[in-house]
Amino acid sequence: MDTADAFPRIKVVREPKGEGAFLGPFGTAELARLAKEALEDAFPIRRCTKAMRASTTFSACALGEMGRCVAPCDGRVSLERYGELVRSLLSSLSSPGGLLAALEVRMDHLAGQERFEEAALARDRLRALADALAQDRVDEWLLRPGRLELRDAAANRLPLAGGALVQGGDELPIPRPCPRERADELAAVRSWLLHNPVRVERADRPPAEPVEGGAALHRLLTRLRSADRAREGAH
Repeated sequence: MDTADAFPRIKVVREPKGEGAFLGPFGTAELARLAKEALEDAFPIRRCTKAMRASTTFSACALGEMGRCVAPCDGRVSLERYGELVRSLLSSLSSPGGLLAALEVRMDHLAGQERFEEAALARDRLRALADALAQDRVDEWLLRPGRLELRDAAANRLPLAGGALVQGGDELPIPRPCPRERADELAAVRSWLLHNPVRVERADRPPAEPVEGGAALHRLLTRLRSADRAREGAH
């Protein structure tokens, strides 16, 4: 989301540039699109691609008429009110309990109405967003401590510097947000961490993770992954 825009919208980009808030990197453009749509399901943020200044006006689209967009285009929402909506969205990324609960209720409601295709799409969007939020917490845990040394149960060492595996001593830290050319490197370290119980041997700054939203993420991902296994077993 480019917060430098007068009325910011959520964008899928190949490279994080400029001012704004970023979520990812995603494994595929499709997963990024699904996570974007999940946020748009929860927040009536504008989706049109027209450039908008504070004084820009034009006719609202169908989403505005349906109440799925607050329609800053025709002046029905003020710059200040739209800013509050954006701040609420950004806050939900670090404290996602309410956001995830709302999307889960929507998914279950669609299924209860036997709107199964819509419910399946809502599930895919929720899963993509929840996976991205969980991944973001792991990445923050890896990248923020500076130099970090981990050791697994087999006494294997994993020395890191800003998320980069230390090999020759001149590694460049992986920046936040992670650029596309280093996404695979970060994914490999993340995968090792998630599949190996580790203890922290040393850290320039203690690794930390927000408490808010952690339990909601864990519960929801456990539910979605269990449902995935059940569907695979049925086939």
